Amino acid sequence: MKRLCLVLVASACLPAFAAGQVVEEIVTRVNNQIITRSEYIRSKDQLRDQVKQEDSNNADKLFADREKDVLRDLVDQALLLDKGKDLSITGDTELIKRLDQMRKDMKLASLEDLEKEATKQGISWEDFKQNMKNQIITQKVIGEEVSQHLSVTKEEEEGYYYGFANEGLWPLCHIAHTRPTFRTSDWEHYITVNEKFADALMEEMAGEAHPVVLIQDYHFALLPRMLKDRMPHARIAIFWHIPWPNSESFGICPWQRELLDGLLGADLIGFHVQAHCNNFLSSVDRVLESRIDWEHFSVKRNDHRSLVRPFPISVEFSGDGSDAPEEIEEERSLLLSELGIEATFLGVGVDRLDYTKGIIERFQAIESFLERYPRYQDKFTFVQIGAPTRSRIKRYADFQTEVEAEANRINARFKRGKWKPIILQNRQHSHHEVQRYYRAAHLCMVTSLHDGMNLVAKEYVAARHDERGVLILSQFTGAARELHDAIIVNPYDIQATAEAIAQAIEMNIGEMVDRMRRMRKFVKEHNIYWWASSLIGELCDLRLEDNQRTTATPFNKAQRKDR
Repeated sequence: MKRLCLVLVASACLPAFAAGQVVEEIVTRVNNQIITRSEYIRSKDQLRDQVKQEDSNNADKLFADREKDVLRDLVDQALLLDKGKDLSITGDTELIKRLDQMRKDMKLASLEDLEKEATKQGISWEDFKQNMKNQIITQKVIGEEVSQHLSVTKEEEEGYYYGFANEGLWPLCHIAHTRPTFRTSDWEHYITVNEKFADALMEEMAGEAHPVVLIQDYHFALLPRMLKDRMPHARIAIFWHIPWPNSESFGICPWQRELLDGLLGADLIGFHVQAHCNNFLSSVDRVLESRIDWEHFSVKRNDHRSLVRPFPISVEFSGDGSDAPEEIEEERSLLLSELGIEATFLGVGVDRLDYTKGIIERFQAIESFLERYPRYQDKFTFVQIGAPTRSRIKRYADFQTEVEAEANRINARFKRGKWKPIILQNRQHSHHEVQRYYRAAHLCMVTSLHDGMNLVAKEYVAARHDERGVLILSQFTGAARELHDAIIVNPYDIQATAEAIAQAIEMNIGEMVDRMRRMRKFVKEHNIYWWASSLIGELCDLRLEDNQRTTATPFNKAQRKDR
C-alpha cells in the first residue's frame, strides 16, 4: 500500500487558527487507517519492557542509561500540568507542551501572555486551545510530525498578513466597496513569507514518493508554483476560502499575473461555488497565455494542467438529537435574564466585526422593522455577537466604531425600561456560548455584502435539533446557493430585509419546520466530511502527466523591484 504523506498549510499568523478545525476534519475523513505515534514512556515498567525487546542481554545497562530521561519527562509533565491549571487546561500534557512551545517561539513570558495575544488577535482562548488540540489529533492520525509553527518577523507579519493579504487581497476579492491598498513593501513580504513556507515544506517532504499538499486560502497564492517548480511529482491543491471577483475587478491588482501564475502551480484549485471558478478562469484568460478548457474547467499552461472545481465547505453535523420546545424556552429565558433584558422574540447574528458582513445594514433593517411593525417594540431583541478582528488595520478599527455608534443610535431611539432592540457583544465567544444563542433564537440573520460561503448559516441550521427557527440569508453568500429554504434577501434593500424579519417572526410552525427540516437534511448530507473527502479524493485521483513541465517564475530581487 502506498504511504500517504498529507501536508496541510495554513497561515502562520494567530488569526488563522480560527479555521484550524478544518484540518482535523480533513484528515479524519481521508485516512481510513489510523497510524498512532509511539507514546511517551511514562513508567519504569514500560521502559524495562522496551529495552528487553531491544537487547535482552544488555537490558539493565540500557534501562539505567534511560531512566533519568524517563524521570525528567515525568517531572516536565507535572510542571506543565501545573502551568495549565490557571488557564483551564487540566490533564492534557501534550496540549500544554504545544502551547508552551508556541509561547517560547513567540518570546512570551507565560501562557497567560499567549492567551492575551490570542484574544488581542480576535480568537477566544477556548477556540485557540481547541484548534491546537486539532493539530495534535492531525499529527497522530498522519503518524508523523505534519505541523510546525513557522515564525515570521513583526515586519513580515505587518506586510504579509495585515498588509497585502488583508488590506489588498481581502477587499479586492470581496465586492464590499472598500478600496484595496497595494504597497510594494507588502508585496515583498508576501513573497518572502510564501518562500519561507515553501522551504519548510520542501524539508518536510524530502524523500517522500507520494507527497500530497493542501494549501489553504489567500495568504499563499504564490506557494503552489514555488512547490511545483521544486517538486513536480507532488500533488498540490489550494482551496481559496474567499470569493474570486470578476476579471475586471481583479485587474486592479498590480501583481495579478504573478498571483495567477502562482495559483496555477496547483494541480487542483478549489473555490466554494461555480461562479467563483468561472471568474477565476476569466481572469486567467484575460491575463495569462494559456489554454482554457471551459467544458472540463481546466487550464493548461506550459504543459501543466490545473483543474478548477467548486467544493462548497460545510460544518460538522452532530447527529439527530432533539431539543424539546420547553427546553428551548427555558434556554431563551435564561439567556435574556443573563443579558438583563425582557423580550418575547430573540434574533441573533454571529460575525467578526468586518465591513463585508453587512452588520450596519442589518441594524438598519431592524430599525425599519420596528418602524413598520411597532407592535414588536418592547418584544423583539437582536443579539449581535461581534468578535473584534484585525483592529490594527485602520478600516477595521473605524468600522468597529461605526457599528457601536449605529447600535447606540438605534437603542437610544427605541429603548424602554428593561428592553432595547440591539445588544452588541463585541468580544470573543466560545463555541458553547454561540451554540446557546443558535438554539434559543427565533431567527438568525446572515446579511453579508459578499461572502465565499458563510458557515454561520450552516452552523445555525445544524444547531436546530428542534427543527425550529428561521434563517434570513444574504443572496451574496455561497450558502444562499445551497440553503434554498432560508429567506433570501438583498442586504442593501433595507425595507425588504425588514419585511423578512416580520415574515420570520410570523411564520407558522408547519412552514418553519418544513423549511428547517429540508435545510438540515442538506447540511447533514453535505457536511465537513463530505467536503474534505471530495477535495482530497479528487486531488488523489488526479493523474499527473509524466511529461508535465511547470513555468519557472522565480521571484528574484530584480523582478520584485520592477513592480
